[in-house]
This record gives sequence, C-alpha cells and structure tokens, in this order.
Amino acid sequence: AGFSALAAGAWIRPHFGMSNGQLKFHLGLLVPKQPDGEDCALFRVANETRGWNEGQVSFFDDSFEHEVRNDCASERVVFQVVFVHPDIALDRFDRLAGGATDLF
Repeated sequence: AGFSALAAGAWIRPHFGMSNGQLKFHLGLLVPKQPDGEDCALFRVANETRGWNEGQVSFFDDSFEHEVRNDCASERVVFQVVFVHPDIALDRFDRLAGGATDLF
C-alpha cells in the first residue's frame, strides 16, 4: 500500500503487470478537475478511460495495459493498495493444502 502522486502535466506510459496475479485499488484523495468540472486526470485500462473522484474507489486488473495522464494544473494523489488476485490466492492455497477444496 502507498500513495501515488502524479504532478501536473505528467504521464505514466502504457505498461502492464508481469502476471495476472494482482489487482489494484485506488482511492481518490486529491483529484483536480477542469474549471468546468471535467476530468483532466485520467487513467486508461485496456480500452476504457476514466477519471478519479475524491473519496471513491476504483479496482483494476494490473495485467491489462494501463496508463495514467495528469493534464490538470495541479497534482493528483491516490492511495493505492495492491492485492493478490483472489482466484490466484485460492489456487495457491489449494495446492498448499494438498488439493483440499474447503477453506473452512
């Protein structure tokens, strides 16, 4: 977990995670907007582009290509938590448990 701050005018180039083993959680903390209220800090995951909203959460699969742009006049800050993908976690647990299917 940690904070991700992106300066005004910055761009994080398209990239993707090394595997499909993690999900990312973003909580918008400081999310600037255009004077007319339009989004100017945007993230694209695969073919979908969205902005952040303060106090709202976004989840995405890190294995899909994604990029971030901040075309705003001020910094964008999100709190980011990286989770092990639950399907991957269950698969690992199943292998460690010797094929058991019940978790409890």
